[in-house]
Amino acid sequence: RMSGASRIHRSSQGSTHHGAMADSSYRNVFLSLMGAVYFCAFVSYYLQYPGLLGEDGLLPTRRLWEQIRSSRWPQAQAAEGSLDLDLNVPLAWWTDGALQGRVRLPKVTLALSGGAKQLRAFLDFPTWLWFLADGTPSLQVDHAMELLALSGMMLSALAVLGVHHVSVFALTYLNYLSLFLLGQRWLGFQWDIFLLETGAMIFLYCPFWSLRSKGANPPGAWLLRALIVKFMYMNGVVKVAANCPTWKHLTALEYHFASTCLPTAEAWILHQLPPFLLRFGVAVMFLVELPLPFLLVCPILVVRRVGVVVQVALQVGILMTGNYNWFNVQTIALLLPAWDDDDYGDSSGKEPLLWRLIIGVPQLWGRFWSSWFGTVVGCFATCRFAIWAFCEMFEVQHGGGASQLLSINPFGEGSLALEHMRGALTFEPWVIKSRFGTRDVEKFSSRMFSQQALGVFFALVAASCFRWAVAPLMQQQCRCLGIPKISCVLVRFVRVAFVLPMLVVCLMPLEQIYLPASSAIPFAAAARPWHNSLQNWHVSTSYGLFRRMTGVGEVPRGAKGWGGLPPSVVAVPGVVVEGSDDLETWQEIPFRYALGKADRQPRRTAPHQPRLDWQMWFAALGSYQHNDWFIHLLYKVLEGSEPVLSLLDVEESPWPRGSKPPKAVRAWLYHYDFTRLDTPWAHTIPGTQVLNLSRAEDVGLWWTRKKVEPYVPAVTVKELKDVIKGQGWPLGEERLAAVRRVRNCTSAERHSPWLGRCCAAVVATRDALAPLERTVGWKIRTGVFQSVWSGASDYMFVDVHFAVIVGSLLALVTLRAALSAASRLCCRASRRAAVPHGRGAEAGKVKKE
Repeated sequence: RMSGASRIHRSSQGSTHHGAMADSSYRNVFLSLMGAVYFCAFVSYYLQYPGLLGEDGLLPTRRLWEQIRSSRWPQAQAAEGSLDLDLNVPLAWWTDGALQGRVRLPKVTLALSGGAKQLRAFLDFPTWLWFLADGTPSLQVDHAMELLALSGMMLSALAVLGVHHVSVFALTYLNYLSLFLLGQRWLGFQWDIFLLETGAMIFLYCPFWSLRSKGANPPGAWLLRALIVKFMYMNGVVKVAANCPTWKHLTALEYHFASTCLPTAEAWILHQLPPFLLRFGVAVMFLVELPLPFLLVCPILVVRRVGVVVQVALQVGILMTGNYNWFNVQTIALLLPAWDDDDYGDSSGKEPLLWRLIIGVPQLWGRFWSSWFGTVVGCFATCRFAIWAFCEMFEVQHGGGASQLLSINPFGEGSLALEHMRGALTFEPWVIKSRFGTRDVEKFSSRMFSQQALGVFFALVAASCFRWAVAPLMQQQCRCLGIPKISCVLVRFVRVAFVLPMLVVCLMPLEQIYLPASSAIPFAAAARPWHNSLQNWHVSTSYGLFRRMTGVGEVPRGAKGWGGLPPSVVAVPGVVVEGSDDLETWQEIPFRYALGKADRQPRRTAPHQPRLDWQMWFAALGSYQHNDWFIHLLYKVLEGSEPVLSLLDVEESPWPRGSKPPKAVRAWLYHYDFTRLDTPWAHTIPGTQVLNLSRAEDVGLWWTRKKVEPYVPAVTVKELKDVIKGQGWPLGEERLAAVRRVRNCTSAERHSPWLGRCCAAVVATRDALAPLERTVGWKIRTGVFQSVWSGASDYMFVDVHFAVIVGSLLALVTLRAALSAASRLCCRASRRAAVPHGRGAEAGKVKKE
């Protein structure tokens, strides 16, 4: 038995190698946050599934799945109990690129006793429905989709609780991919694709041999850093390439806060800011999205952390002013690998000279930049670069009257002094202009993504991969993770062999934006077959959020706004549905979050994503002819469909749940804008409603709206039946039979008992959550907004979906904290029990030492 003194001596020796075996806290936090993001996505999907994609929903999944199965299943039937795998496709970056075709890997044929057809179909169109709803006696499509959502919730909850094994995230990714591929209009947003790509890149960052992350950051961190750089930079480039006047003249924020899909009450507050501050905010956004993302892949830790702080500030601003579900939390989480250090352990001094050089040089580099002097130098250089970039990109001018403004006496002649003070507080003399355009961005892209720059970056990643792979050889222990050192090194080399090819696949969408040539990415041609084969898996894609600003109204001829530019007239299109019992008196049918009455306070929804309300925003930009689901929505309202009505605000509807539906419905197109406080710049915008809080009718107004034109004329159930039948959606008895089939588990029970139990669990869960469909939310009395604006509402609305998601996450976090505390108590008790009895003097000596 080891004595107390020897145990202390052994622990003091092991502490010098903290980098190799210590828990990676930032890595664990990142993986837990990604579990929370997945959890929000699955819960939000599950709560809305019956009304959006169910048998009685707007776009039933079963109809789409039958089309996919009939077209792809004959191809899968060619699998005669075997499956051919060509390893040259995923490793073509090595075989055809780095090794220039000198090595060819053999094709592997897998002999399968059963399920070969389903597996081949799954590889072609990756959804679990090939195994759960393959047409034989099995689960109903709705049961299978809800089962995938529920199992995704449980897997992501495990990740939140600290189970970070790669299998957990692989299954979570495949579950969400299955939902995405059959989500039709409702899951076609960029953050859904962004979540899938992030989930795929996580695989090489997760632990393979333990449930929690231990040791240094694996080189998969570079994949995540490259992903966030690609995401931010592409979003900045598309704004410049679109040649939108609002981005060009830096006036986008004067429209954005009101024209975003689902604005918040905080957006109304920021909408009142002076135009100079809003245009300055657009300039800062361009600075953060164009040059500063490249700080996140710098090999200097302090530089990366400054870049992380800047990006987090932007995401917090977006989070406060818009309801972008889990998107901002995911982006902030994706910055954690850039914040973390790449510490692969210290050299013990007993290794060969070559190994000591491999470890020692990067170690000295990291120690210098982690010292106080290196930290100061890195922060100063990074801030100076940001200021230099801002001055190169923008020009800030001070207009006329500058000398008078600087020499003003606030206690002088009243009107003149007050006028100048007003100009100083509203930034009226200041003008900010953009000094860059498409050609400048093209030149900058050609430099940052040149063959030389990308070659240096890939060499840096390759060196990181090599250091991480050979790190076990630097440890004093004879075994690594329970296996011999050499085996551990070989396993690590196999793992990092996929890092560089995946990095190429991740960066290949950058070829679409001003790259000098498609060969700029190292060996991109060799990796292209693998990139093409992964298209259905959504492993890598391009991005372009807010390419053009919507809600730009028509400016009267000759009108002048602030700073000499045309006034920012906001006209956000919004569709309002109305119902009537007699075709004469029409009443509005409100949505949960979409634009509605002028006195309705904007609601907070994130991290929940109300997909119907988001699609209403897109529908207002076009016509109902391009949104066939909208006609189905009107029909469901006339029919009184319970799942669809649960997506609306039934508590404020003139036709509440259980009542007789209206006889006719219609839709009008409105133009919306936020109301404005009485400020000098608000009076320069034509058609803006400036609030006069002394008038009772202005108190509580958040919006001003103007009826533009009919969106859909008045229609009845009889007039819509032919349209619904032409689309193939169920009607009458067919619809009722489909609704009854949702509650029937006979087919699943005939397939297998465990599948029948899964079906029964899905039905029971949906029945238990039925009360949530009958509740919209609650109004909580607060004076937060009244402290800013006395005319604001004294109530804050809390949606039931928001409460379910946030409450569940808080419960998981509390459970994890309780488990962690219990684990620490158990460890402490076991250590106390390990102290030998009868050796009190020696134990006291050890404690003193």
